[in-house]
Amino acid sequence: MEGSDKAIEWARRVRFDLLTAAYACVDTEDGFVVSVEEPASSITSASWWIDQRDADPESLSELVLDAAGDCVTNTGSGSPC
Repeated sequence: MEGSDKAIEWARRVRFDLLTAAYACVDTEDGFVVSVEEPASSITSASWWIDQRDADPESLSELVLDAAGDCVTNTGSGSPC
């Protein structure tokens, strides 16, 4: 993860909490892996995770899929990856 040491520590807690809450919102473990866990693993920006700290866990799939898409198409400044 990229950011200051404090930001990384905070972002890891946020990411853990969001992923745990999102897991409870999906129907299957496979669905969670494909729609949340895999795209979330490509997001390395601590600030992105911190910005999502108040996100609804039910919408996390959409957020991480959008951000992961940005990782593929935009690796420059402002990219969450």
